[in-house]
Amino acid sequence: MFKALSMLGSVVLLAGCSSNYVSTNYVDDVVIQKNSSDMNTQIVGKQIVPIDLLENNLALSVSALDVVANVGNDSSVASTVNFEIEYNAPKTDAQQSLSHYDLVTINDTLIEVNTVSSSKSCAEDSCLMKQSLSFPIATDLLINGQQDGVLFLLQSSNDDKPTLETMIPGRYLNALFTN
Repeated sequence: MFKALSMLGSVVLLAGCSSNYVSTNYVDDVVIQKNSSDMNTQIVGKQIVPIDLLENNLALSVSALDVVANVGNDSSVASTVNFEIEYNAPKTDAQQSLSHYDLVTINDTLIEVNTVSSSKSCAEDSCLMKQSLSFPIATDLLINGQQDGVLFLLQSSNDDKPTLETMIPGRYLNALFTN
């Protein structure tokens, strides 16, 4: 009986691990492209789904991020985080003008977000809000975050949206910089 339960447990564990597409996003093939110049190397990372964001922020239905890191002699060139979110909002909020997340806080530093695109589509009682955004980040912060990741808070300056807390995982950053 113990052997049968052990075998069944192993099969379930293996099936769960193999079907978790998010875990495959952290393997060493994170780098999509590397561009080198005399001063800098630009490393483009592939898009991942930060699991912790979806677990901690239940209003979200989708989130994905990627990093474009600029490493080299010219420290004035920042890296960039690209971020996409979809979330549900009550229709009463959506009847107003389309508001969106426009600030990010990293280590108590407030950074303005560049909204690439935003849209809404409404049903009877709620609306699906979509936003693609990007923000600059110091490359040193990304390099130092290879162990524990880089935590950031996504906020709205209008205070009409809940703060979203997420992070760029350390495993992703480690794979980005070691390739």
